[in-house]
Amino acid sequence: MKSTTRTIAALAAGAAALFTLTACGSGPSGTYYSEGKSEHLARIIVDGDDVTFETFRCNGREKHTRSRGVLSDEGKAVSWTEKGRYRGSDPFIASSDGDVVTMGKLTFSKEGTDEAKELIAWYEEFCTREDSDWENPL
Repeated sequence: MKSTTRTIAALAAGAAALFTLTACGSGPSGTYYSEGKSEHLARIIVDGDDVTFETFRCNGREKHTRSRGVLSDEGKAVSWTEKGRYRGSDPFIASSDGDVVTMGKLTFSKEGTDEAKELIAWYEEFCTREDSDWENPL
């Protein structure tokens, strides 16, 4: 009987721990793409709390813009720690399925989604048409 009670207690503790971890959730992660404003393509890479924002143009000789930051504890804002295009902080909103994130006024689609695939295909086609020697930086 003692053994059964200990087993049940251990299972209950394990289930509670698993529930707690699941309930916390892990927020968005991965690579997301958007059509940039003055650039042709924008990309956000979310790795844990670290966020990297980059923009790309067709001309490979032009440097792309990069900013690095961290997500707030709530995951609703990015505080930029390495200045680039962005400074200070920006609102950051993720869809419930994690396929779309919005940062400021830009909406990003997760790599592998139809929207991201279409955007990358457009970018590659556009840049190749502009310069046949263009090399894809992605």
